[in-house]
Amino acid sequence: GGGGGGDDGVRRKESLLGEVKKTEGQRLAFVCNLSWDVTEETLRAALAGCEVADVRMGVDKETGHFRGFAHVELATDEDLERAVCLNGVSVLGRPMKIAYATARKSGRNGDSATAGRGGRGGRGGRGGRGGRVAKKE
Repeated sequence: GGGGGGDDGVRRKESLLGEVKKTEGQRLAFVCNLSWDVTEETLRAALAGCEVADVRMGVDKETGHFRGFAHVELATDEDLERAVCLNGVSVLGRPMKIAYATARKSGRNGDSATAGRGGRGGRGGRGGRGGRVAKKE
């Protein structure tokens, strides 16, 4: 017989994303390795076949520039499963990585858990265009 253990090389690569277990009741996927040109529309199009409830694009707090990752909330568990199956699909020339988002637990480091939450409704940016200067006369 002999020579068994050929699995090892295969498993190692998967474990990076595979370690993140699906959190019961959470339908959030973490998408990364995205081109900086990706928009919410591009991402929704890439997830065709999955009903997307919400997209939170990861942006730099200082500059407002997209940082190549997003959290996508799916409508159902089935949609989340389908989205995770799209891991590796090319979007604007880069293979996107999709995994179950890790549950945000407050506890270990109370501050950081809440600090990351400010992602809602950030579309009407306080962008540094400097247009509105209130002059008091």
